[in-house]
Amino acid sequence: MNIKIKGNSGCDIEVIGLQGRYKVKKSTSEGNYIPRLRKQKEKQEIFYQKNNLNYIIIPKIHGDYRNDTTYCFYMDYYNCNDYVTHLQISSKYDIDLILSRIIAFIEGNIKSCTIKAVKKEVFLEKYSDIRQKIMLNPLLTDIKTEIAGKLDKIVFSIDDYTGLPLGPCHGDLTFSNILFGKDCLVLIDFLDNFIETPLQDIVKVRQDTCFNWSLNFIESDYDKTRLLLIMKYIDEKIHNHFKKYDFYLKHYNLFQLFNFLRILPYAKSPEICRYLKITLRRLINDGWLDFR
Repeated sequence: MNIKIKGNSGCDIEVIGLQGRYKVKKSTSEGNYIPRLRKQKEKQEIFYQKNNLNYIIIPKIHGDYRNDTTYCFYMDYYNCNDYVTHLQISSKYDIDLILSRIIAFIEGNIKSCTIKAVKKEVFLEKYSDIRQKIMLNPLLTDIKTEIAGKLDKIVFSIDDYTGLPLGPCHGDLTFSNILFGKDCLVLIDFLDNFIETPLQDIVKVRQDTCFNWSLNFIESDYDKTRLLLIMKYIDEKIHNHFKKYDFYLKHYNLFQLFNFLRILPYAKSPEICRYLKITLRRLINDGWLDFR
């Protein structure tokens, strides 16, 4: 039995039977995405080798393949729940356990980091790249004035950022990239970032717990009220846990803004564009305070 799943990032996911066992094949035929998918594979291999948390599983990779038009790699398959299915049946004890494991993963990466400064030019270069892509997206016509106005003013006033923990991070730790097993969390879809820092993982977790990003892609029936309450509960716990760090208090807002800006150029549907524009306006107009 083979199961093929279309991804949202230019990749296809296929569950295939191979020598009596299931494997996951992740592939892309988009030429400009191939180098990025290869980096994802390399990052996942590093995390697999270094993982020392017995309740966190990083699927082992079993080789890759490249031809003129396609790149793919194969990894272990785990029969788990997606987050919506899992949280629908989770008790408070289960939710607290999930929360503690996510926090432990991020804390472990923070301990492996070196505290450094990041030059403002790094942000400005990234913003310039994003800005060009936004200007080319016809679905974003009505936000271009804001890009030229408030966002420019905010980003061009950035100073050098000091005290950032630079080092390992998942890179795209949304709830849609976490699979939920009986006694473990399976982390998939690692991603490279323009700044590698565990702060990116806190930002990505809160992309779901605070901004409910992944719910945009859920097509099955679920108890939305229950799920939103659980997300709010987790978000408060995440925020209260990491506010002990100066780097989180000082830099979270800017990184969350850049996070949604980086998604914006790739938005392909009017619904996602509308969601992203509402979120960005919320971020900008809340005046750099608490975005919750």
